Amino acid sequence: MKISRKAMAVIGILLAALLALYFTGYLEDFARLFVDPSYLRDVVEPYGYFAALILIGLLLVQNIIWIIPGYGLGIAGGFIFGPYWGTLIIFVGTVISTAFAVIISDRYGRPIVKEIVGKKQLEKYDNLTQSTDVWPFVLMVIVPVIPDDLVAYLAGLSNLDSKKVIIAVSLARLPGVIALTVFGDGIATANYPLMILVSIAVIILVIISVYNKEKIIAFINSRG
Repeated sequence: MKISRKAMAVIGILLAALLALYFTGYLEDFARLFVDPSYLRDVVEPYGYFAALILIGLLLVQNIIWIIPGYGLGIAGGFIFGPYWGTLIIFVGTVISTAFAVIISDRYGRPIVKEIVGKKQLEKYDNLTQSTDVWPFVLMVIVPVIPDDLVAYLAGLSNLDSKKVIIAVSLARLPGVIALTVFGDGIATANYPLMILVSIAVIILVIISVYNKEKIIAFINSRG
């Protein structure tokens, strides 16, 4: 399947924007939006109610440039908006970005996904795209073996119903969203016991995932 002109145009615009940021000296400031909650708050607060829309827009950008760590925006959601509104805003952005990845993959196929995630990543997890059930994708999100955005792009290449995939993957990402926003609120309110508790839970999950990564991938491939 060839990549459409519209898809190529989107990729071209994003690359041009990044180059423009680089040559004008704003690329570093742009990158800080994704990793520095205090800086992001200072940038978006003057926009009032539109601050939430800006955060959702950044989540979509992070989804397209998926190598950018997504945890920073999740933490920023709780840091800026608190645990409740922060969770809602980040989850809405997560659903939108997940839907974008799945729909783009489903519509334009492997060529566009290869351009976004890279040939190596696509080939490494290609077996996952043959899955006949959503559960392998859900497990890949719950157990952080690979980035959630990559899972969404891979899920879009499967023959599963797109709506079912979007709902399942989005709901699987909700616990992570809650953990990040609660941690962000802990930073803002100096609630150190809560931050420590969340950190310990995440660290344990990550250690288990890293230690058993190959076993988890093999299991998922066998279930696909």
